[in-house]
Amino acid sequence: MEKQKTIHLQLIAKKRSDAALSAIQDARDGLTRDFHAGRLTPQDLAALTLGSFCVRAGLGPNFLNGEKYKEHVKPEIKEFIKKLKATAANERAAPPRGPTYTERLELSNARLRDQVHAARLLLHEKRSVIRTISRKAEAKVVRLLPQEPT
Repeated sequence: MEKQKTIHLQLIAKKRSDAALSAIQDARDGLTRDFHAGRLTPQDLAALTLGSFCVRAGLGPNFLNGEKYKEHVKPEIKEFIKKLKATAANERAAPPRGPTYTERLELSNARLRDQVHAARLLLHEKRSVIRTISRKAEAKVVRLLPQEPT
């Protein structure tokens, strides 16, 4: 009976451990997504520590200091945070990039469409003027054929 209870407790502990590791992985993925989407400010990244990372994962701030996670998981998370901060610093230091080829092409296309539209409006206006001038009632010359003698 004691052996079954021990096995049961081990299974519960394994489930809790797996859930905690899953939460850590989800927090890691979430931070990566938020970083690439631009939802993390420089202040957010500066405040990111192991404790705040664990809290973000829904765990205690000292969770990674436990014996089970101290040697393997903690160094991985430390390295992840370090790389995330370094990447953010590099992106801030990089000069702003100009528009991409696609963006330049879309801008050029929009300008061309505007020019074509303006040309069509001008053409329509000129044709309207021509129609108006052509419809005016003017004196018309009617040729009369000479009459034949009767």
